[in-house]
Amino acid sequence: MVPAAVVSELRRSLLAAESAVASHYGRVEVAVEIGSGRPLLVGSDPGAPLRLWSLSKPVTAVTMLAHTRNQSVASEAHQMALYLSRALRMSDNCAQRALMLKVQAEVGGIRAARLALAHTISLAGGSVNTDVMQADDLGFQCITSTYTGIPRSEVSEPALLAGTGTWTIADALKLAAGLRTGIFGSPGRVVSKYMAEPKLYGVEPGADVTTNPNWGAGAAFPQACWQLAYKAGWGGAASHIQWLATQIGSFSLRDFGFAAFAVAYQPYSQPANDDPRNANAPEAFADVFSALRSALSEAHLSPCS
Repeated sequence: MVPAAVVSELRRSLLAAESAVASHYGRVEVAVEIGSGRPLLVGSDPGAPLRLWSLSKPVTAVTMLAHTRNQSVASEAHQMALYLSRALRMSDNCAQRALMLKVQAEVGGIRAARLALAHTISLAGGSVNTDVMQADDLGFQCITSTYTGIPRSEVSEPALLAGTGTWTIADALKLAAGLRTGIFGSPGRVVSKYMAEPKLYGVEPGADVTTNPNWGAGAAFPQACWQLAYKAGWGGAASHIQWLATQIGSFSLRDFGFAAFAVAYQPYSQPANDDPRNANAPEAFADVFSALRSALSEAHLSPCS
């Protein structure tokens, strides 16, 4: 069990980070779990519904790999490697569409896909509102002379937009912890492997992100000794709703195995587009992760010494 003094110091540090972000940028919700212990929540509204945005990509990937009917998980992962890499390392929405269409084909359509995604998250003890997930048939936006890999035969297929579903910061944390503890089996291990690789700039049509792709957790825990695996999701400007960025992931710790985290941030000012740089997301996440890392180092839990 994590000593009470460590938990108290961690809470103090995260509360200070929350205050620092609030004084400059916006609001944050933070959830941290150390070694399958009791989750620590910091923020003003931990029960607020948050859109998944691109955090739907690991959920979709796990779901797809868990529903392979005619081949092994390894074979499916090899066949879908381009889409898995683009979705989980570039946060590519066109690759996400390909993964979702594969899920729909395996489980029997959009309605069944909603149930399958909800089941995936429930395995980690969390829940998600799939009823609010939208769908569209705008795959033609993924076909240009410079972007390849999306079959033209799929451009008019309606696809579930899992990122428009909602959950809470606690649900996001449960997914992150579940990926670390292995409850998703080999599908989760494949997805975790991609989440542990350095992030890349997107190549999909219309990509407008200029932020370093390793912002947030990637910038705070760059050393290999942390064994970081994480994914970011963000959006809202293009949808004309309040902009939101969330990151989930986990890293290794000395003595307690691992820490899982989920951080959600909403800026006071709506950015002109969805580039995290325009919402001061890298700065806000740096405040939170710097506080987290410092508290763990002070408690001698860093695996890097």
